[in-house]
Amino acid sequence: RAPFGVSASASPGGAAPRVALAEARRAALAEGVPPPWLNRRFDAERRPVRCAGSTVVAHLAPEDRAPFLAVRASLAAAGLAELWAWLPAASLHMTLFDLLLHDRLGPGFRPAAGLAPGAAPAEVDAFALAAMEGARCTAPPPWRMRVAGLECSARSQGCVTAILEPPTPEAERALRAMRDDWAARAGLSDRPGHDAYVFHVTLAYLVAWPGDEAAAARADAALAGASDALVAAAPELVLRRAEVCLFDDM
Repeated sequence: RAPFGVSASASPGGAAPRVALAEARRAALAEGVPPPWLNRRFDAERRPVRCAGSTVVAHLAPEDRAPFLAVRASLAAAGLAELWAWLPAASLHMTLFDLLLHDRLGPGFRPAAGLAPGAAPAEVDAFALAAMEGARCTAPPPWRMRVAGLECSARSQGCVTAILEPPTPEAERALRAMRDDWAARAGLSDRPGHDAYVFHVTLAYLVAWPGDEAAAARADAALAGASDALVAAAPELVLRRAEVCLFDDM
């Protein structure tokens, strides 16, 4: 569901967030590559494309959303917000653990046992819900996460994301142990990127590369300013409950 969920290149806890859309744009255009999530999560008109599955998330409380929503306002003021499809306020969340996405079928993305390779979507959803039945939050909420800043780079696949970090090594170990427990329940312990998962809040999916280098540089500058403003306004985010969700799109 989220851009860091399948990245095996990120290190546990995540490297420092980077605003490097111009760099990602140059590399993509050199290879003739469109934005990675275009027509997979949103179309060019920023309409959601069906992308169904199951996940475990912690939604942001309504009173905590304003600093994150201000990021879009910053990009809009720079005339650049339409490069992305922005998630609605009620959807803002930190993914605790991806379960099963219907379009994610590569090696390791389905359990080795208990689910037929060609299982229908309803069967996949039922398997995921059954796997989580009786699961506990071994790292109990509330979860306090440090807001490290915005990422928009090749690593985030052009998405605008707020990188979150547990405040202590002990808190990080507890959250990752909880993810390990849930992965074992779902038969997904060996899923690519599991150990390297970066905690984050996705704010927007890229649907168009900036038109030229100057526009890309303006986007990076606007994002850098928005990142500083976000950290100043919300240095810490408190998440209070886990929800097992079925979803149809982003």
